[in-house]
Amino acid sequence: MNKLRELAKNLLFQSYQTDESFLFSPQIAYERAEYTEKYLARHFGLHATEDYEQTSTTLLDCDILPKKNYIDQLIRIALHLSQRTYSGYYSLSFNAEVREIPLSEDVFQILPQISKEHFYPELYENDLLTLREKNSLIDRHNYEFSVLKKAFLEAIDSYTLNVPQFFRKHDEILLEDADAKDAYSQCYNQVCIKEEFKITKSLRDLDTPTFSSPALTQVIMDGLPGQILKTYCLPTKDLLISIAKNEINPLTGAKYSSSAVSQVRSNFSTELKLIEYALRISPKVEKAPYSLTQTAQAFMYQESKSPRNT
Repeated sequence: MNKLRELAKNLLFQSYQTDESFLFSPQIAYERAEYTEKYLARHFGLHATEDYEQTSTTLLDCDILPKKNYIDQLIRIALHLSQRTYSGYYSLSFNAEVREIPLSEDVFQILPQISKEHFYPELYENDLLTLREKNSLIDRHNYEFSVLKKAFLEAIDSYTLNVPQFFRKHDEILLEDADAKDAYSQCYNQVCIKEEFKITKSLRDLDTPTFSSPALTQVIMDGLPGQILKTYCLPTKDLLISIAKNEINPLTGAKYSSSAVSQVRSNFSTELKLIEYALRISPKVEKAPYSLTQTAQAFMYQESKSPRNT
């Protein structure tokens, strides 16, 4: 198979594997990557027998538009599958759909046709977000697309028998380490230099806050006034879904304290709007496994006295 399509499969395979909570085996991830790429290539008229040994520059020439459209849609799919990007992490409805086991083949047929807005209804169709929040998140969404596309195109130019690592395991979703070895991190910094003025100007003109990427887990102190506080470690997605849904701690089955709820809602006000909208439009989001099994095993606590109300 030509290097363009082989590299595309590798990118999709890595994107599927970034969400360990769905318990995908490497075999399942690889099979889904193959199906996704096959229908993508079929939709845009690419064939395995063609010779695509061009560089990234010639691949994007206007006279081979199908390949450009193929690459753009590939990047959108990988971006929203990846749990190492902000946009992918909060594409809850999309991931709840495409990560189901078993999965209908119809889903693979639809993927090549999905618009960027429909990949991410939590952003583009969300009536809970303010205009400033939406504009800031759209900037970030476009930004992350540029980062991953740059990483992929550079990989085409340097692709050998060694498969490039687009994402790495990390406790942060968006990788900003200049010394990181994965392609996404390296291109994140390069795109940052190129786009910094435009994005910063846009955010400043809109007086819009920037959004930092949450860690994959959160530690919160919870307990009633006057009682022993316990420290709980939960995956960020589990914590936010539980707050958005019913404010019940999934580890204890009891209501979070008002102080814990207040702290989470303050720290994740925008992210909670994304999750609340996802829960509204897709019942599969609530049923998705995420990491609760691992969370229960990772439960930890420390004792201290909670201050009494006076």
